[in-house]
Amino acid sequence: MASSRQFAAPFFTSFLLAASFSACTPNSISLTSSPAPTPADSTPTTVPAAICIPTIDDGLSPSYKAGSPPRTSVGQGHILTGIVRSSQDCSPISNAQVELWPEYRGQGHPDEARSTVVTDGLGNYSFECDPPEHIHMRISAAGFVTIAQNSYHPEGQPKGTFDIVLEPEQG
Repeated sequence: MASSRQFAAPFFTSFLLAASFSACTPNSISLTSSPAPTPADSTPTTVPAAICIPTIDDGLSPSYKAGSPPRTSVGQGHILTGIVRSSQDCSPISNAQVELWPEYRGQGHPDEARSTVVTDGLGNYSFECDPPEHIHMRISAAGFVTIAQNSYHPEGQPKGTFDIVLEPEQG
């Protein structure tokens, strides 16, 4: 007969994994796990693949202007980085376009601060600008639904991370 300690360890490990990932932001990867096996269950427990929750499209700002030039820096003092992933399997999306237009206190959204960055083969992007109040974004990639985001508010920090999860287009 198996002792209760033999079954407590897998449950505790699963609990720690779930707890450590539950602190992720809504745009980050979250991990779910199956319950630990009971003595009557002889099948091995597996942890399913990570689940990426799609980033919410909060609507395109009226301040958007198409055709922002490709550049990774428009100033100094704040660096924004992130990864663009697929909600289907959490894989990185290469060649996604991240259009960014920061808002500066008292200046609005100056055209010289507008930029388009393209993700690398691992879905990474990086953008440097003067310290903004917030940064508007429009994210697009072939085969995925285009979204707009205005949830990135750095609150005076010199660096920030904003991961994005896109949904595949249907049909």
